[in-house]
Amino acid sequence: MKYSFLLVNLFFLSLTALKAQHEGHNINTGDRKSSQQRGVRRIGPIVEYHLYVNDTTVNYTGRKRKALAINSQIPAPTLRFTEGDSAVIHVHNKLKGEVSIHWHGVLLPNEEDGVHALNTPPIHEGSTHTFRFRIIQNGTLWYHSHTGFQEQEGLYGPLVFYPAVPERESGKNEEVLQISDWRDESGKSVMRSLKRRNEWYAIQKKGVQSWGEAIVKGHFGDKVQMEWTRMPGADVSDVYYPVHLMQGQPVQTFSKYKKGDSVLLRVVNGSAATYYWLQYSGGKMRVVASDGTNVKPVDVDKVLIATAETYGIMIKIPDDGQYEFRATAQDITTSASAFFGSGPQVRAKDIPKLDYMVLMREMNQMTWMMKGMGMKMKMGLYMKMNMDNMQGMNMSGMRGGMQGMDHGNMDMNDTNMNNMDHKGMDTTGAKIDMDHMDHGNMSGMDTTTQSRDTADMNGMDHSNMPGMQKQPAKKKAPPSATKKATKAPVKKTATKKPPIRIPTQKKPAVNKPAPKKKDAMEGMDHSKHGGMSYAPAKRWNLNPQVISGLFLQHNDTVPNKEEQGSMQGHAMHNMGNMKMDTVPKKMEPVMNHQNMQMPALKGNNMSGMQHGNMNMGGMQGGKQKSTINQRDTSRSYMLQTMMTPMPMTGFDFPPGNGNDVVLGYDMLASDSGSTTLPQGRPWREIEITLSGNMLRYVWSINGKTLSQQDTKIMIRKGENVRVIFTNATMMEHPMHLHGHFFRVINNQGANAPMKHTFNINAMHTQVIEFTATEEKDWFLHCHTLYHMNSGMATIFSYEGTVSQVQQAHPKEFRQFLREHGSRYYPWSNAAFHSQGTFGTVVLSGAKLQLDQDWRWDYKKSYELETRLQYFLDKRQYFSAFAGFEYERVNVKNGKIQPKMEQEKVAVAGLQYLLPFFISVEGRVDHKGKFRFEAQREDLPLTTRTRLDLRWNTDKEYGVEARYIIAKYLAVSANYDSDYGWGAGLSIVY
Repeated sequence: MKYSFLLVNLFFLSLTALKAQHEGHNINTGDRKSSQQRGVRRIGPIVEYHLYVNDTTVNYTGRKRKALAINSQIPAPTLRFTEGDSAVIHVHNKLKGEVSIHWHGVLLPNEEDGVHALNTPPIHEGSTHTFRFRIIQNGTLWYHSHTGFQEQEGLYGPLVFYPAVPERESGKNEEVLQISDWRDESGKSVMRSLKRRNEWYAIQKKGVQSWGEAIVKGHFGDKVQMEWTRMPGADVSDVYYPVHLMQGQPVQTFSKYKKGDSVLLRVVNGSAATYYWLQYSGGKMRVVASDGTNVKPVDVDKVLIATAETYGIMIKIPDDGQYEFRATAQDITTSASAFFGSGPQVRAKDIPKLDYMVLMREMNQMTWMMKGMGMKMKMGLYMKMNMDNMQGMNMSGMRGGMQGMDHGNMDMNDTNMNNMDHKGMDTTGAKIDMDHMDHGNMSGMDTTTQSRDTADMNGMDHSNMPGMQKQPAKKKAPPSATKKATKAPVKKTATKKPPIRIPTQKKPAVNKPAPKKKDAMEGMDHSKHGGMSYAPAKRWNLNPQVISGLFLQHNDTVPNKEEQGSMQGHAMHNMGNMKMDTVPKKMEPVMNHQNMQMPALKGNNMSGMQHGNMNMGGMQGGKQKSTINQRDTSRSYMLQTMMTPMPMTGFDFPPGNGNDVVLGYDMLASDSGSTTLPQGRPWREIEITLSGNMLRYVWSINGKTLSQQDTKIMIRKGENVRVIFTNATMMEHPMHLHGHFFRVINNQGANAPMKHTFNINAMHTQVIEFTATEEKDWFLHCHTLYHMNSGMATIFSYEGTVSQVQQAHPKEFRQFLREHGSRYYPWSNAAFHSQGTFGTVVLSGAKLQLDQDWRWDYKKSYELETRLQYFLDKRQYFSAFAGFEYERVNVKNGKIQPKMEQEKVAVAGLQYLLPFFISVEGRVDHKGKFRFEAQREDLPLTTRTRLDLRWNTDKEYGVEARYIIAKYLAVSANYDSDYGWGAGLSIVY
């Protein structure tokens, strides 16, 4: 009995410890549910794996190359667990050097996350590290190295966590398909080429935007604009990969499946730097999961899967034959395929090649658009508006006619008008004429199904709305008949700001609306509009709920499609004779039109309604009447959508996609109910700007690489966290936060999907939310391997907790920081010509660069210049340098002089990059001599021809032309004012 009592106590103590170990790990809301609620077995079996990390040899391109593998295979073995299991994974390092394994998307204790020296001890050569954690989730995830470029070279594999309680995919046929990219080149070599701006990758992709091609194809003006803004060539990826793999091979065949079979594909993008277009030749693909969490099923034709994302996709074998599931690299160069079924092959449709000149034009348009909107780094995030009470939008001066309100180009795709609460809107005064309001080109408003006389607005009940009853049509009253509204002072309402990191805002001016009349316009419910058709949602299409600058704040974010209803046949647009008896004094942020009725309006045409001259300055909003959760969730959606610019079709969609349905984040909705965060908790708001410099290939967060950041991003356990990501670059970035799932704010409202990795498009804003339930430090980074390793990363740190791993391994932790932004990469360019050798060797870092230039003939004359350069501004156009120059020459203008002259001087100066990539510098030596110099390097005349130009005030000048024949080799010729003409070979390393 005594021992039984002890065993029972020990049993409950074990359960308590396990609960404490994973407290807060709930993917849906951030609050942990009990094991019984989630269907998790309290005590699961121990599932044990041994992973041996070793060198191997592969042949993917016809040549044998060294690679890294786990258990001698690429990808690594698929590790399978059931929710509730206890995972025990032994990692044996057989490499010469350290290794790490990160469990991507897995919710686990901090020290098991696997980032070497940040939260897990490094796994040194010849050692073994054992990971132990409970499986408290289900879905498709993956694991990979987080050391150097090991992931690119083969260290990655899939994870499959089965639910403890069978779900819809259980019992189905399934295949794990991990997609990856491959080059016969080490990761360090790739990074060196990117730092060097070696255009060999662009040449291989046929993506060079040369001056010659621009002239021939009629894009000369676009090329001028591109170089004026100092933007390198437009592209959708940095690296060319000749081979893409699907579960380790370019082509896989699954002939066991027959006609009528359904197959669940667990798709993992395990690439280093490639997005993929997914297609299936057997019909629609049904997306059922994203990043290991179930979503409401949605049928699509194409999916763009970002690096490190996972999707669950159901396909069906429609008939006899082998049907292709294809993953095409986003740059439309190469692909990988899996065939399902037996019989003749049925291939997916080819995606047309990218038109890089069109991409260049679109990039120019976006660049100028963003500049014109004054968006720059912050991109107008707050737009001088306090959105908690909508102060600063005064419509008190709006009276009489509303002519000039032009909705001609308003895109209403996926727009809804649910939960619009007008309870405080007083409409019983001056009459407002709503004639000439033009909705003619409002995309997404289907007017084809009903006539103008019979159009339907089901659910719009205005019957109980004082001052807005339907009136019979009559002639428009002359302007003199309208009453003039008088102004009265209004009292400002207090607005609570989010807790931290919010830019200081100027107080909006207090405006004086019209005096309040007796009647109020209450109960306007538009949530059941009938007939509005929605165009397919697109990845970029996070349409704002914005009408002429009025941000409609929703009761609980934006409803999903099922809740939105329709407004088909909105052609009954003539409301020219409808009068509103007052000017609104107060517009509640939540707009409820429940009792508004507009029955049998016939012959009313709103096609002339224009908003072009509508004055909405200072519309005063009432005090927010919603919970913290409702207010802040709505704020997240508005913050995101108000900053979403027009799409760039060349970047976001394959050309010629026709009527295909393309998956976008707006189409993803959680399948497990509401994902809104717990109410009553404090909110912390964090702004993160993704920044970078393609010229020097330096990527950063808030203008600093990880190694340059002074502090971590601090959060506190128990609070709700909103992160506003602004991508101020021209590249897409797949952002991943370790150890957390977060709400990706979209138009699905309370059912926003939960993800661990999300894509953010160029020049876009994305908002995420999560509840802080962890401890210690967690890595946030771009999952494009070369962006991360050049600095686009940061650390989220919980207040009051300390990482024992960092304290125990300080040297390795400093090395970890240096790896992400402070590593120096060498590159060189050397020409060996008939009259001499000319070149440079560079050691390039994030802020510092060491250059060694030389000019050396074969007659004992040479010039050497060494300089250390420091870049001063965020764009890295402006730099200061210091160094020395040594000359020993007896030639001038190509002629030998009778006397050998020597000179040694110390120099210092400033350098600036002008438009058209013209580098100018002014320097002075220690003797007081000043010299000005200008040069342009790598001017692309044709796809493979480059031109260099140089001139200075010492009357030295030179020109060099190169024709690129291989990545490291070019045929070249030059003229130097001192050394004359020559020709030969150039080596680029």
